[in-house]
Amino acid sequence: MHHQGISGASTDIYELISRIGNVTRMLRSSLRELGHDITIVELANSIPDARSRLQYVVDLTAQASGKTLNYIELTQPLQEQLSQQASQLLAQWQQHNDEAASIDETMALARATRDWLGSVPTCTEATKSYLREIMMAQDFPDTTARIILRMMALLENIEKEFLNVLLENVPREGRAAINKACADSATQPTGQEDIDELLNSLGL
Repeated sequence: MHHQGISGASTDIYELISRIGNVTRMLRSSLRELGHDITIVELANSIPDARSRLQYVVDLTAQASGKTLNYIELTQPLQEQLSQQASQLLAQWQQHNDEAASIDETMALARATRDWLGSVPTCTEATKSYLREIMMAQDFPDTTARIILRMMALLENIEKEFLNVLLENVPREGRAAINKACADSATQPTGQEDIDELLNSLGL
């Protein structure tokens, strides 16, 4: 069915081959930007490699997420401990001020407060270390964003080029379907919904 549509198109077959060749060259150029200086024979191997790059993005994201959650779980108990101990000391000092306390009781409370203050730096240093690890785990977006954006641009360009080839070589009986699909948009589909509607109308 699809071969008959292309055969019935009025556009010269050599122009069609030339357009497909341009798409192939664009694909090679885009893949080269991603680190693939390849020949036509190696082109098929670039697809699994592109998948591996995207899988790398997934793995890196999952790894960063796991690290972040792990260090958050380590940080929360430290903060809860500081808050609880500070509240207890505050309550004890409030009670000390409200009641007549002996010198021994005052000294004991002062020593407890001093000991707690001495433990605070250890707790805060651990918290700072965990927060630093969380921050370092967020370094991955720069790398992954570049890979994703390049892959998106590659796919969008290929989609547009093949869509143009389709539009210029569709059989005469498919023109009505194209006009109907594009009636509410520009002369050529631009959005993903427009493209899907066009392909559906052509039975593709």
